Amino acid sequence: NRPVFLVRWGGLILSFVVIGFVLLYLLFPQVKITPRRLVIARNFMVSSKDQVDFEYLARKPIWSEKRIVILLSHLELANYNRLLVNWKLDHKTYQEFVLSPEIDDKFDGDMNWRRTLWVSFYPRIRKESSLDAAAEIVAYYLRGRVTISEISNSPQDIEHIWERQITTLHGYERLLVAALRSAGIPSQLNAEGQAEFFDGRQWKMTTKVGYFSTNSYLREN
Repeated sequence: NRPVFLVRWGGLILSFVVIGFVLLYLLFPQVKITPRRLVIARNFMVSSKDQVDFEYLARKPIWSEKRIVILLSHLELANYNRLLVNWKLDHKTYQEFVLSPEIDDKFDGDMNWRRTLWVSFYPRIRKESSLDAAAEIVAYYLRGRVTISEISNSPQDIEHIWERQITTLHGYERLLVAALRSAGIPSQLNAEGQAEFFDGRQWKMTTKVGYFSTNSYLREN
């Protein structure tokens, strides 16, 4: 009976190992971020090529009460998108203005917007080799989908602005930054709170980016 005993114990141990991996890769990412949990994520859930970018994100003081899966989603999808697009960015620009989900703390919310926006915007710019052309496509499509209104009950975080597709002027500009970043286009808010993108040489607003955001709204009102 010794071989049967060993086989049974071996099967039991293997079952515990499988359950452990299921808990780690399916349930663990849903827990909220703590320093200790970040260590576990770094050691078991982040590839060696993504370690530098993981450390960059993990150091940001924006993850309080956020889930690990959101951080990992930004990390993995932004880096995957970077392999798909044709333009080249220096790594510092990429980290600060594409990878980072930090836009405006009043509108950031749970920061769970990258995958949803990527699904909508990447297919439209995937064949573009020019950042200018890609930025115009993103801005044109966004302005056609989202209503700008100063109603008091409009959603105030990026994820829900996109879901309801109505927001204030300030919310629209922040959503535009998120949409550009989701497509791999470096973007930020300028001193006037307007979305702008980096074309590899300078920060600017293309005709369509400017027209279909602030200028369009001001003319309509």
